[in-house]
Amino acid sequence: MPFSDSKLTITKRIGDITLHGFVTGYVKVKKAHFDSSFRSGLSIFDKRWTNWLPILCWIIEHPDKTILVDAGMHPDMEKAAYYQDGGINGWVNGRIVRLLGIEDFSFEKGLVSIGHSPSSIDEVIVTHLHLDHVGNLGLLANKPIRIAKSEKKHAIGVMEKSLPKEIKWTYSQWEVNTEIPQFSSQLLTEDGKVALLNTPGHSAGHQSVLIRTREANILIAGDATFSQEQLVDEEVPGISQKKDLAKETIRSLKILAVKYPMVYLPSHDPYSMDRLENLRVVY
Repeated sequence: MPFSDSKLTITKRIGDITLHGFVTGYVKVKKAHFDSSFRSGLSIFDKRWTNWLPILCWIIEHPDKTILVDAGMHPDMEKAAYYQDGGINGWVNGRIVRLLGIEDFSFEKGLVSIGHSPSSIDEVIVTHLHLDHVGNLGLLANKPIRIAKSEKKHAIGVMEKSLPKEIKWTYSQWEVNTEIPQFSSQLLTEDGKVALLNTPGHSAGHQSVLIRTREANILIAGDATFSQEQLVDEEVPGISQKKDLAKETIRSLKILAVKYPMVYLPSHDPYSMDRLENLRVVY
């Protein structure tokens, strides 16, 4: 395991909401993808790799429902054979991403370790359609799986085999919320404590989940940035599909973090679980 002393799960009670996080594997990307130096078409030749980064999934236990955010990596994704029948997307993914599973700790075992199973999930939110966020959707195909329509229409990089045909897609319905004026959003719970934010840039229809309680505001950020430092520095990751939108999204998230003290949880930040445990806000 890349981080021998790292936790694989975290559970935090915040008011009447319990938030769980668990690691489903690790990912390396080209450094040109991680930082802001990426030039279209050249990253595949970059010989530099990031360190292993966690692939985090989240479960929100709200009195109304239980929501899973992202479905992590599938163990087969660390094998070269997984990409061989994926056409051009498989060829590219096999060269720009490295994935590593965790021995004896699959996605399903991660769910069990925090007291859940696929059957206990009421709704699935997919932040975006990249391989390391959709790997186990096949276990959840009978659940409503919410994605932004623009993400489904303009997905780049995900392979057809990673998205089972029986998936019940539900599309996000964006509205203007005066309490979160920087973003179009959708309330996921009747009390408004859990909301979906439209945060495009990393991908065409990337979305994040905001949890608002008296104790803390928490943003499950997906890959809006790879780290909290990128948010603070307003650094657009190189792999961003729409850089202008990404820059606008990152700046708006930074304003949100200043206005409403916020715990920021990107999917691949090694410090996300520590920040959640200590409710450590950006500012």
